[in-house]
Amino acid sequence: MRKGLHISESSFMLPLLKGLREKGVPVDKFLEQSKLNRFNLNTPANYIPNILLYNFLYKVQHSQGLYSLANQFRNDLTLENTGHFGAAFYQQPDILTGIQKIEKNPTVLRTNHRVKLQINGNEAAFTIDFIDKSSKGRTILEDIAWGHIFDGFGSGEGTPLVPNAIYTTYSSFERIKDLIPPGDYPIYYNQKFHKMTFPTSILFSNPIGHNPDLEIEYNELENYTLRINGLLKSAAEGTAISLNDISDYTNLNTRTINRKLAEEGTSFSELANNVFLQKATNLLKTTNSSVKIIAQQLGYNDPANFTRAFKRNTQVSPEFFRNQA
Repeated sequence: MRKGLHISESSFMLPLLKGLREKGVPVDKFLEQSKLNRFNLNTPANYIPNILLYNFLYKVQHSQGLYSLANQFRNDLTLENTGHFGAAFYQQPDILTGIQKIEKNPTVLRTNHRVKLQINGNEAAFTIDFIDKSSKGRTILEDIAWGHIFDGFGSGEGTPLVPNAIYTTYSSFERIKDLIPPGDYPIYYNQKFHKMTFPTSILFSNPIGHNPDLEIEYNELENYTLRINGLLKSAAEGTAISLNDISDYTNLNTRTINRKLAEEGTSFSELANNVFLQKATNLLKTTNSSVKIIAQQLGYNDPANFTRAFKRNTQVSPEFFRNQA
């Protein structure tokens, strides 16, 4: 769906933000301008709206006069640095298993693309098709995705990646030429989607650093309920995400969002209440913070409003709940 609720796991943002700050880029200013400061970017498994992410990436690249953010900050944007997602990929027994899991769960890292792996004898093909509306910010994310693709297929121990061919929607690879694996192979431009063909043997090598004793489950985000729930849980301290916020972050009107959630058997208020209760009860049980502080952490300027919301959902006061817990 070109227009829809698309989100991305924020895992790759931590090393990128660190790298930007080390280069003197005013990160906090761009986070505020793009409204990404409303989300907790310190937890790798959190989620952020793609529209805000695109805005942030474009502002940084444009303001700093960078030809390519993905190229300039290559060392901060490796697949290995993508937190939960990168760890899960490198823990697979071979590259084939990792790619098949991604193909089966395409919305693991971001919801705006679809991937496909095809094996035809000695040659295999990996396709990635971005399905949301094209923009300058999305192109930067596509650049980053190309870097992750080259990392993943090039991670085999003793098996360097030399593609048979690369197909891309771009008119040129000049912008990210330093990301492309070395070798003499054709590149086809102005295609309908991105694709790379390569020797099938690459799929059966172990990812470098493979640890067979570890396993991380992929989290699928196939519907609106899971995506909105992910955004609500990812709100920064002191921030409460409203239905109007979700509408602004997705370019979908509130009526459409409500209809989609109703079709999935839930509502925004139900999702918001559930996340509110999870966060509130956890803070009351695991911290010694006052009710006033907890209220502020959950986006309530008036503790009385927090207490009313808590009692409405639990029939007891926050103080009584803490004492009983």
